[in-house]
Amino acid sequence: MSTLQRNDARLVAVDPSRRAVLHRLSLEVLDRHHHCFADFAEKPSDEQQAAAIVFLDAFDVLDATGWQIDPADQPVTVSLTAGHVAELERLGTDLAHGIVDRLDQRAHTTDPAEIARLDALTAADRGVLADLAIITASYHRPRP
Repeated sequence: MSTLQRNDARLVAVDPSRRAVLHRLSLEVLDRHHHCFADFAEKPSDEQQAAAIVFLDAFDVLDATGWQIDPADQPVTVSLTAGHVAELERLGTDLAHGIVDRLDQRAHTTDPAEIARLDALTAADRGVLADLAIITASYHRPRP
């Protein structure tokens, strides 16, 4: 959890295969928000803090998942915040839209190599969505 001491963080156990997905998507969160640091010093302090929270949460997850992920690694416990989970869920929505677009494209494609490529991309994205659903469900699960 970031140094801003929010109380919305929850610990989630993540196995090695899902660690890779969480790691990759957390990097995508950073990439999606890199523009927040353009003219950062000129932004109002509330905008600076909002951008910092997004990055701190993402880097906390990246540190927890490890920077070198090996499928033989043990599961890890990751502290996820509501804000980071919301970012991950937005990425999941974008992935789902991409799958729908790809399926539409596939319906109009006759080239077997292109169909195979689209099918492989769709299968990979479905796997990411399935892993993401498990991770976010763990976060949203009611606590005793």
